[in-house]
Amino acid sequence: MGKLSDTELRRLVKGGETNTVELKLAAPRAVDLAERLCGMANAKGGVVIIGVEDATRKVVGVPDERIGETMDVILRAARQVIKPELVLDPPEPEVYELAGKKLLVATITPTAGPVYQAGGIFGYGRERRPGH
Repeated sequence: MGKLSDTELRRLVKGGETNTVELKLAAPRAVDLAERLCGMANAKGGVVIIGVEDATRKVVGVPDERIGETMDVILRAARQVIKPELVLDPPEPEVYELAGKKLLVATITPTAGPVYQAGGIFGYGRERRPGH
């Protein structure tokens, strides 16, 4: 996937969470994030945008001093928690600026081969989660 335009990023944030868009105020634990990444990869793919309040869709950004740590959490989830290793596209989260705030965006492509899992959980998308 190519770099998102400012308009595309605004549209994704404004549209809120869906099966292909995950909004996070801050990076969750790598294990929790890995489950969501698996769900996206095993379904239609998607994007995780960090620095946006989910409920209000308010852009709060990721502070400069937390960018590296946040990127590490995303990469640890994709490369160490998920089996087989999930390769993002591009391979590392990208830093975008929206409303004067920095956001981290990880793009997940749908799998064409292996089924990804994290801790024994295949991470089905929300519409396919058994019992929900």
